[in-house]
Amino acid sequence: MLPWLWFWAPQLHFPLSGNVEQDINTITRKWFAGIPASAGDGDIERQAVKVASYGRQLGLLTELILELAQKAPEKSPRAIEVCERLADIQHSIAQLKQPNAKNTDMAEQLLALQQQDPARFRTLCASLCETGISET
Repeated sequence: MLPWLWFWAPQLHFPLSGNVEQDINTITRKWFAGIPASAGDGDIERQAVKVASYGRQLGLLTELILELAQKAPEKSPRAIEVCERLADIQHSIAQLKQPNAKNTDMAEQLLALQQQDPARFRTLCASLCETGISET
């Protein structure tokens, strides 16, 4: 039974009166959120990812699948379509990995730093010169 004019009842939230559920398992969640707790042995999963990241594993599998698909004598139209899509995805990821994109961004950031904070830019250049990297 609902009280009369229940929609005017105040909603007061005092400390610890609302939803206080919190994930406090910092070891598996904070630093390694890629593996759910129910996915096998977490320690083995963490060690496996240290050997080869998920991206590296998927990249190797993609290369293998595309190579095997090219050597297949007969392919269905669906298989051809999927292989083309997979090759497009692989090409897009390869474009993201090109060092020129990062170098351009880094050069722009250094120029911006030189204009915004010349002292910090000189300090950075001096530290780079100590490691054998020149300003030019």
